[in-house]
Amino acid sequence: MLTPASPQTVLVISTKKSLSNKISKLIKAGFPSYSVEIEDSGRQGLTRIYQCPPDFIIVDSALCDISGLQICRVLKHDPVLRKLPLMLITQGEMKEYDRYGELSIIADAFIDEKSLPKTFHEDFEMLITLFQGLNPSELEQLTLLRESPVQVQALNRLVQLYDQSITEAMIMKGFNKLFESIPHKNILYHMLFNLIENILDYDIAGLFFYEKGLEAPLMTYHVAQNVTLKENTLELWTKRIFDDIKACAPEFHSSHSPQYEVIIPEHLEPSIKPLNIKSHALYPFFIESQFVGAIVFLNQRETHYDLIFPFKLLLQELSALMRLRYYYASARLMEISDALTGLYTHQHFLWCLEREIRQSKRHQSPVTLALFSIENIKALNHQWGHAAVDKMLQHLSQVLLANLRNIDLLARSGSRSVLILMPQTTPELAQQVIFRIQKVLHEVPFAWEDQTINWHLSIGVAGLQEHIHNASDFILQAQAAVEQARQKGQNAVELLQ
Repeated sequence: MLTPASPQTVLVISTKKSLSNKISKLIKAGFPSYSVEIEDSGRQGLTRIYQCPPDFIIVDSALCDISGLQICRVLKHDPVLRKLPLMLITQGEMKEYDRYGELSIIADAFIDEKSLPKTFHEDFEMLITLFQGLNPSELEQLTLLRESPVQVQALNRLVQLYDQSITEAMIMKGFNKLFESIPHKNILYHMLFNLIENILDYDIAGLFFYEKGLEAPLMTYHVAQNVTLKENTLELWTKRIFDDIKACAPEFHSSHSPQYEVIIPEHLEPSIKPLNIKSHALYPFFIESQFVGAIVFLNQRETHYDLIFPFKLLLQELSALMRLRYYYASARLMEISDALTGLYTHQHFLWCLEREIRQSKRHQSPVTLALFSIENIKALNHQWGHAAVDKMLQHLSQVLLANLRNIDLLARSGSRSVLILMPQTTPELAQQVIFRIQKVLHEVPFAWEDQTINWHLSIGVAGLQEHIHNASDFILQAQAAVEQARQKGQNAVELLQ
């Protein structure tokens, strides 16, 4: 025989402990006569309602086993349980369901999780006033448990398919908006995390969009509400994740250490106990075997995302988004890169140099500009031809890139020069770096048609002075240093004081 739960009981169905605790505190503060019971499984929560109906039901729409929307629709299809007040905690707007005329048969109240404290007490009080609970005869009439298993499964499947069609429409609509933000990476990350948060439950999610020309691979994390981390947790996990990426995508490589940044929601309420990550799920994306990015989820308990209905669609749309971002970034890189050497174009370098001058003066930090000039380029063209000189420039560029930091910027300037911007570096230190590069060029000479071609370089080094306020004047200083190096002879390095 079915029996009701203890008088004035609220059942909260949510996999998020932070959400359940927040609801419990709100009920205790405003309605102390109600006791709160929590169920972290949608299926177990539904079974519990039929076996021991509570006086009030609160369901989180983001559940890991079955959809919270589906639970609500099943309850509202039951002629008895529909008499219990039902509140749905959403992770976004319900406009799509409103358009289908479904709101009245999903729940009796809807509250966005982000604005939970604002309207909860008012809606809770309204529902307990409107609903009187179940009487003994109604408890004996719980419909779905009296139906045959075939009928119950058919109804559940029908509800599931209907919810899936609406959920698919909402996800597709969300990604259509994201496609418009592809050129704006920061906006894209924020919008994408907001969409994923509305679909899935996680403690930490990470996104990596692979782009050619990246100075260092950068993982961007989104931290869920009420999550704090132990020191260096994300640093260690970032290294581990990129090791996993290299294992499944051998073509992905970087000579620089992986970096990370964190996007934290404005409404974050840090918990006292740090999060202990126990499981992670990594999903890489490829375009015709070319690695283009990845998404990773870090959780304090095992979560099987592959079993969640919208996850496959999410991966499908995310793959298309990463493909388009990869193509856009590749096209953008071609615009600002020299086709021969792969270094930045002179025009883009000027923009970067202007930015670095401003930052250097603002933070009182040193910055140095170096200019490599190939002096015997005309003779080389005459003796070996343009193809040999082109290869020579490529060789010089590769040696420079391999022996400089990821924060140093390089650009081809004219037909025979390479500019190097060294932030946070004094001229004296930059000069020592250049001496080391000269040694590498000597040890790894350039060969053409089985013959070694000797370098004849003039190298100028100039630090940012107080009277320099723009990129053009700074480059003139480096050119003046090169002129002094020419006067000293072959392969000289001149430091302009």
